[in-house]
Amino acid sequence: MKNIRHLFQYLAPLKKNVVWVFIFFSISTLFSAVSISLIIPFLKILFSGGDLIPQNQVVTSSFTGRFNGWINDWINQVGKESALFWFCGLLVIFIFLKSIFRYLGNMKMAEIRTRLVLNLREKAYHRWLNAPLSYFRGEQKGDLLSRMTADVFQVEFSMLGVLEMIFRDPFQILIYLGTMFFVSWQLTLLIFLVAPIGGLLIGRIGKFLKNASHQSQEEQGKLLSWMEETLSGMRIIQGFYVKQKAAEKFNDQNQRLRQKMKIVYSREYLASPLSEWIISMILVAIMGYGGWMIIHQISALNGEFFIYYLLTFSQIIAPAKAITESYFRMKKGMASLDRIEEIFNTPEHVGMNSVQPFQKTVELVEFKNISFRYQEDWVLKNVSFSIAKGETVALVGASGSGKSTLADLLLRFMDTQEGKILINGEDLKSFQLEHWRSKLSVVTQAPILFNDSIRQNVTLWNQGFSNSEIESALQKANALEFSLQTSIGLETVIGENGGNLSGGQKQRLTIARALINNPEILILDEATSALDSESESLVQEAIKKALEGRTALVIAHRLSTIQNADKIIVLDKGAIVEMGTHQSLLASKGAYARMVELQTLGDS
Repeated sequence: MKNIRHLFQYLAPLKKNVVWVFIFFSISTLFSAVSISLIIPFLKILFSGGDLIPQNQVVTSSFTGRFNGWINDWINQVGKESALFWFCGLLVIFIFLKSIFRYLGNMKMAEIRTRLVLNLREKAYHRWLNAPLSYFRGEQKGDLLSRMTADVFQVEFSMLGVLEMIFRDPFQILIYLGTMFFVSWQLTLLIFLVAPIGGLLIGRIGKFLKNASHQSQEEQGKLLSWMEETLSGMRIIQGFYVKQKAAEKFNDQNQRLRQKMKIVYSREYLASPLSEWIISMILVAIMGYGGWMIIHQISALNGEFFIYYLLTFSQIIAPAKAITESYFRMKKGMASLDRIEEIFNTPEHVGMNSVQPFQKTVELVEFKNISFRYQEDWVLKNVSFSIAKGETVALVGASGSGKSTLADLLLRFMDTQEGKILINGEDLKSFQLEHWRSKLSVVTQAPILFNDSIRQNVTLWNQGFSNSEIESALQKANALEFSLQTSIGLETVIGENGGNLSGGQKQRLTIARALINNPEILILDEATSALDSESESLVQEAIKKALEGRTALVIAHRLSTIQNADKIIVLDKGAIVEMGTHQSLLASKGAYARMVELQTLGDS
């Protein structure tokens, strides 16, 4: 029951549809039960000799006896031939009505299924968008995609089973059991004594199925992750000719998934034969006990009503099997739901609860005694510096010295553990992310583009920019010429991650994207590193003009690109070791001067 309650919290927004499912399936079941009851007059018409005993001559006071007398009275009154036609006509009408209401119930089920999948995927995707970047560093992309696809499908499949198990199948069983109780309470009591044994067996197997299903979904996520890495690294795999090694790793992961799925299917497929065996044992008990009662005339049960009883019991077989199979599906679905809820339970982005608006001009950015670590080791140690309005501050240092971390802290991808970032003297943590991010633009070292048009990649789906504004940004980034070279111009689709463009063209598009918002602060992570010599000189000039009167934080790898920076900060193992202008740092003959000398020798 706990699992069912847990699943139902996701059906709460769809409660109106759930109620209609219950109503339609209930009406369908009632028509089905009435249709089956018509077997009694049919059997009497076929197998009785002369007139039937009328109701007022029936000696028994049981429900079966009174109902038997009423049917006899009706057949004597209308005649056997007319009764047969009435029987056939009513059967057609009842079966038609049963089918109509069953169809309406299934249509509501379809609405629930599609809406459930929509809601789960929307919630998971929105959680992705609001999760801190640190969350994605620890997760495999393929596994996350598996949770959004295979796991969501499994939850949908299990939800359908739960609805059937609760609103259709049990009600059918109750209607039929109620009818069977009135026909023969002794036989029905026998069912209640035998059935719980099967329920215990089913519950035990279902517990094992959930655990196996959870493990199989994890293996599927690992397989998808390796497939995604293979597609992303195909140039390396083929370039180093390690196709066989990649195939071996894939085959090994695929084999592990096969073994897990084999366990899942072996337990899931046990549901049908197990339920059939349990029902068969009950049926044999009913036939033996019922036949014994008729032979010894212990109850009012006669041949027609016993056949009707057995036929009614046969109608329980399908919903009983469905309940068993739905129970197993629910166990699989719960395993998948646990994996999806791991996404739902990720912490929100660090700035989601900040409420203070920020609509002022950024006059001063101050890093005050900043220390930060991702896990145990400190990436930044007591870093302090400031960036005044209009200044260009460059960060240099070896890989892992903390340059990108400082930029991420300014963007509020995460917050500091020690120290503060002050904007015009106020703590950055207090400002609304939307307001703060509107003040910045960033160009990453590796260009990130989407499988969409040039227009949408530059504007990031913001419809508020005119063609002239877009073309102006492209012109500043020296990207206008190639952007308009096709017949559809800005509507040209560039392929996945800009696959239809050269490396230089891709980077120039990301620069145009950064400039179109006219940001107050520009963060450049060696924005020209992917450009050829001709493009680099043109874009450097464009960036120089764009930086006039604008605050900039530049992460530099090529030291020749930051000679005109107002302030150069040299980082080593997370600490500032030098700070000054290009000329003053060269004159001090410290770490920066040695870096310039080494890079000059390397370029020569």
